[in-house]
Amino acid sequence: RVPGMHVHAFSPMEVVNGATRTGMSIREWLTAAKEAGLDSVPGTAAEILDDEVRWILTKGKLPAATWTEVIETAHDLGIR
Repeated sequence: RVPGMHVHAFSPMEVVNGATRTGMSIREWLTAAKEAGLDSVPGTAAEILDDEVRWILTKGKLPAATWTEVIETAHDLGIR
C-alpha cells in the first residue's frame, strides 16, 4: 500500500478472467485484490445490459448478469 494512493483497476471482464485463471470465485478474487490495495473498479462495458441487444452489438463481452455480479460483489466488499 502507498499512503494516499487510490487504486482504480480491473474491469468486470478482467475480474472474471482473473478469477477463472486462479480458480477462485469472483468474491474470493475481489477480496484478495482488495487486500492487495484495490480501492475501486471501473464500470466499463455497461453500455447495454439487455443480453439480446448486448450480444448483437458487443459480442464477446460478459453477459449482463455476470457484469452485475462483479459490480455488486465489489460494492458488497466496499470496493467502489
